[in-house]
Order: sequence, then C-alpha cells, then structure tokens
Amino acid sequence: MTQSLLAGRKFIQVTMGKARPDSMNGVSRMVHMLAETLCAGGYDVEVWGITVESQKLVRRYPLHLFPTRTFRFSVDPQIATKLGKLTGSDIVHFHGTMIPDFWAIARLARKIGVPWIVTPHGALMPTALKRNGWVKRVYLNLFERGFLRNACALHALCRP
Repeated sequence: MTQSLLAGRKFIQVTMGKARPDSMNGVSRMVHMLAETLCAGGYDVEVWGITVESQKLVRRYPLHLFPTRTFRFSVDPQIATKLGKLTGSDIVHFHGTMIPDFWAIARLARKIGVPWIVTPHGALMPTALKRNGWVKRVYLNLFERGFLRNACALHALCRP
C-alpha cells in the first residue's frame, strides 16, 4: 500500500550545502542517507543543494548545486526552471527552517501547486530559538509561519 502511494512521484530533497556523507553536519549526512535509501528503493530522487561551492560530487542520485543568492528571499532562475517542471504529484522536501531561500522556493512551489514537506532538524528547538530570539520571533511571524502551515507534512526527528 505504501509503495503505491509513493510510486511515480519525484522526491526533491532541498538542503543548504552538498549532502556530504562525511560532513560533520548531521543534516548533510541525513539528506545524503535519505536520498541513497530512496534511490536504492527504486524511487526517483534528486538533491538540490544551495551552496557557494560549485564542485560537483559523484552520487548515486542526481545532485544539483545552485548558487547562494545575495538577496536570499529570491529564487535562483535555475531552481525556478527545475521547479516549474515538477507536477502536483511530486514532493519537495526542505531540510531546515529559518532559511529565507527555502521560504522563497516554497512560495513559488505553492503558486505552481507542488506540495512540500519540512524537516526542521532542531532549528525550532527552544534553545535554538533563544539565540537571536527577537529576530527569530519576527522572522517566524512574517515568513516561517506560512512556510510551515502550508507544508503538506512536518517531519519531526527526535531522540527519546
């Protein structure tokens, strides 16, 4: 039953960086492992990395790297083109929150009818929200609230 729900969908994993399995960054490692697992299961998966580095890495899955924009509340034209080719049955999966690039991409995805999932990866933990607290509260109210509310799912990772 689960496979029939997932069959025929394209899964786009969006992350900051390059999804390096050897990274000290747990998000980067997790995105790589998730993409590898989906790919090994026969699913159509891509990773879109937003990064200042442009060096391509060899992966089992397609890895597309896009430059970090100076004005981060805008969508790179290459991302907009790739996003425009997706359908309403495809899913964009954002790894992280409080990232203006993700808000901008999600805004465009909503306009064209592509659903998304958000995995906060600890960015919404109380201790994380205390750092630069008033700035984060403003950002949450102006941008992040809509990003999270309009997601088709929130994927929470935690330890017992």
